Amino acid sequence: MSTAGIVAGIIITLIVAVWALWPFFEGWRKPTHDYETNTLESAQVHYDRVLTNIRDLDEDHALGKVQADYYHTERAKFVAEGVELLKQIEQFTPQPAPAAADTDLDSMIEAAIATKRKQQPT
Repeated sequence: MSTAGIVAGIIITLIVAVWALWPFFEGWRKPTHDYETNTLESAQVHYDRVLTNIRDLDEDHALGKVQADYYHTERAKFVAEGVELLKQIEQFTPQPAPAAADTDLDSMIEAAIATKRKQQPT
């Protein structure tokens, strides 16, 4: 075999190897999830996914498909993730200032509760 044939064979082998292994190297650079939680809509979509996961896990546990220790650890992870997403969603949604009518209503309710408590025997 000639030297040119050996060099061509090595080059072709290297090109095929790079082509075959390329997806493995791409996977290292990409994030493991395809969502961004920097917008309100994406946070809400992710929160819906977490709720669906919790419901599915609860159903699997009720049917006996998953063990109790796995169920409790996974459910705790999903609940913690849901809490974090709710915090992000609350940051995106502006909280309106309480209106004067609301504070008047609150004080009227508190007064009614106080009078009701005074009327009840202890």
